[in-house]
Amino acid sequence: MIIIYIIKSALSLFIFYVFYFFFISKDKMHLHKRIYLLFALIFSLIVPLIKINLDFFSSISLENTIPVLREIPSNPGYISTEVAPGFIKSENNTSLIIYIIYIIVLSLLLLRFFINLYRLFKNEKNQIFVKYGAYKVILLHGDIVPYSFLNRVYVSRRAWEMGEIDDALLKHEIYHIQKRHSLDLIFVEMLQILFWFNPIIILYKREIRLNHEHQVDQKVIDEIGNVKHYQEILLSAASKNLYKQFASGFDSSLIKRRLIMMTTKQSSIQFKIKMLFIIPIILLMTATLVISQDFRDGNLSANPHFIKMAYPKINGIWSGKGEFKFSKRLYNEIGNLDIQIQINDDFEISGKIGDANFTNASIEIAKYGLEIVGKLNGKIKKNYPLKKKHVVFLLSLPEIEENTLDANFHLLNNLNWDKYMRVGDVTLTKRK
Repeated sequence: MIIIYIIKSALSLFIFYVFYFFFISKDKMHLHKRIYLLFALIFSLIVPLIKINLDFFSSISLENTIPVLREIPSNPGYISTEVAPGFIKSENNTSLIIYIIYIIVLSLLLLRFFINLYRLFKNEKNQIFVKYGAYKVILLHGDIVPYSFLNRVYVSRRAWEMGEIDDALLKHEIYHIQKRHSLDLIFVEMLQILFWFNPIIILYKREIRLNHEHQVDQKVIDEIGNVKHYQEILLSAASKNLYKQFASGFDSSLIKRRLIMMTTKQSSIQFKIKMLFIIPIILLMTATLVISQDFRDGNLSANPHFIKMAYPKINGIWSGKGEFKFSKRLYNEIGNLDIQIQINDDFEISGKIGDANFTNASIEIAKYGLEIVGKLNGKIKKNYPLKKKHVVFLLSLPEIEENTLDANFHLLNNLNWDKYMRVGDVTLTKRK
């Protein structure tokens, strides 16, 4: 399910980004573009988590359907060496390795984030500051270009004392503070850390930073009224190529697009018309991201007609000799068990495991084939104390054309994780 979430989230981010880049990135409605980019991030990361089960097949009764084994947490700590099947071990080990890699990379990125944050604030220590209007300006050593973070502006002490800092640059940074652009950058930085495996967030980070500059550039130009003079100031500042990870400042790689935007004329009506097209896209993506999850967790994967189309030869009587290969003690004490599963044309399922019958069974499509869950009545062996309440069959289907199935069967007391779950193995053959 995590993989499905990642795919859906990435797809949503990509669609929003493509629409933004090709249709509205060159417009001058900077506030609306800021809202759009932040909305796209939040929407794409939250909406795929939401699930709405719609009853596509309301005429089909699934009242006796039992939740399948996939709801059992795969916690390797509960699996003893006596009962752990090979495929569960492999799956758990793979998941554990992926989880460890994710945590390691996440920890390194968080460490880098806090180191950069520490360095940013460290610049203030033992430094002189002055007031520029209602704002604090920190005077730093070295030849730096002015930048801002949260409610502070950072400038070169030498340039400040020599009067070399143009007033337009200070206004530029003050407007960044007033617009609270630092909060956007911290937000997207944290998303990039949490979803470090998703490169699309890097593109969003770049566009958000660029749109901040467009928004502030327009504000400064409206105030000083001299586009050419302001462009010359930017080109001079960009030659020093300062770049802070999550501070607002002059990023030389964005200068060309900023200069073009300053001379662009825009009709708000054109922008509004473009934005109308995003409404059906949002509605369509919402329906796709939310409702499509129903395939595995809703009625579609358990619908008899759907299963019959996917596996037309599954109906019939299947039988074989079951063994507890993953439990040496049970293998020695119980030996072979006669197993029979009968699936009729209406997908009513019944059968036997040794001396125990199973009823009220349901069947669903799973990622590895089919899952059958049923209630057990009686003991699998009359004179043996082992008694469980449910049985779960995991059917792999590569050999179904040859009328044989490899399967694992699980005996458990409930449909949550059972510490004393018993696992067996069986090859089923279809009766002619």
